Amino acid sequence: MSNITLTKKNTLFREVILEKNIDRSLKFFIYRLLVRYGIRIFGYKKSKIFYQIIKKLTINNYNKFFLDINILYLESITAVIINDWQKYIDSKIKLIHHILEKSKNKNEIEAALFYSKILDKKDIFFPDNNKDKKVSKILIYGPNSNTQPINDKGYDILVLTKVPKFEIKDFDYVYIYLNNNIANSLEKKDLKLIKSNLFLFIDDTNLNWQDTNIYKTIHTPRSVLYSAMGLQRILYDLTFKHSNSFINILGFDMYTKTKGYSGKIQTSYPINNIELTEKIMCISLLTHDPVFNFLFTQQVLKNFILMDDSIEFKELIENDLNRYLALLSSNRKFYILNKLF
Repeated sequence: MSNITLTKKNTLFREVILEKNIDRSLKFFIYRLLVRYGIRIFGYKKSKIFYQIIKKLTINNYNKFFLDINILYLESITAVIINDWQKYIDSKIKLIHHILEKSKNKNEIEAALFYSKILDKKDIFFPDNNKDKKVSKILIYGPNSNTQPINDKGYDILVLTKVPKFEIKDFDYVYIYLNNNIANSLEKKDLKLIKSNLFLFIDDTNLNWQDTNIYKTIHTPRSVLYSAMGLQRILYDLTFKHSNSFINILGFDMYTKTKGYSGKIQTSYPINNIELTEKIMCISLLTHDPVFNFLFTQQVLKNFILMDDSIEFKELIENDLNRYLALLSSNRKFYILNKLF
C-alpha cells in the first residue's frame, strides 16, 4: 500500500455547496473564490465580517443562499473555537431550518430531517432483519487500542477500521471498513497478514483490484455539513447484517483522549507533526459533526448488546451530550483552527 499521509492541503477550507446542480456561471465562480479564500486569507475568526459585507451587496437569491449556508457553517466553527457549544448547536439548527426552507437538493433535505430527529432524540428506524440469523459476537477494534486483538471471548467476527500491522489468524471472519483514501491505495498484497476469512467494505471508491468479498457500506442519510464517522458508519452497516448481536468496542474514545492513535494499525495522520495532526483531527471532527455522531451512536447502539469488556466505551457513551462535549474540548485544541499555516 502506498503511503498516504494527510498534509497541510487537508486543512485548507473549501466552500460549502449544497445544491446538486452547481451554477457554472462566472459570477457564481467568483462568489465561490471569495468564500474559499476569505477563510484562507483572514482565518475563521475574521472572515464572517467579510462574508456579511458580500451578502449586503448580493441581490441574486441563489448566491444569497450560498452565502447564508457558509456564514452559518463558519459561525458553528468559530463557536467551537471559543468553546461555546450551545452556539454551535444553535448554528446547526439554523442550518437545518435554512436547508428545509430553501434547498432544492433532496439528499440534503433528507439529511437535514434525519439530523433533526437525532437532535430531538427521536427514535429512528433501524432494520430488524436478524430474525433468522445467528446472533454473533463481534469485536470492533479501534485506532486507540494498545493491545493486539485476541479471540478470548469466542468472537465470530473481528472488525477493523484500517489495515493491521500484526498477523490475524484466530478469528473466523474479519471485516475491514475502508475510507476512500485507503481504498484508492490498497493492494491485495497489503492484506497478507490476515489469515481469516476476509470481507472488505468500501465507501464510494472502487478498489484497484476485484474480489468476491468486496461490498459497499450502507450509509445513513449524509450531508456535506455532517456525516457518520468511522465507528458510526460501522455500527450502522452492522445493523443490516448483525443486529441484536453482542459487541465489544475497544480503542474508540471519540477523540476525548489527547493521543488519537496507538500505532497498532495504519493511519494517514502525519503523526510526526503534532500540530498539523491536531489541526487535521479538529477539522475532521467538525466536518463530520461531533454532536451528531455522539447522539447517533447512542441511538444505533440500541440495536446491539454491549459486552462487559466495553466498560470504558460504555462509560463514555452513557454521558449526556454536554459532558461529552466538555471532555472533547478538554483534549482537542480547537483554537488551533484559527491559526493560519
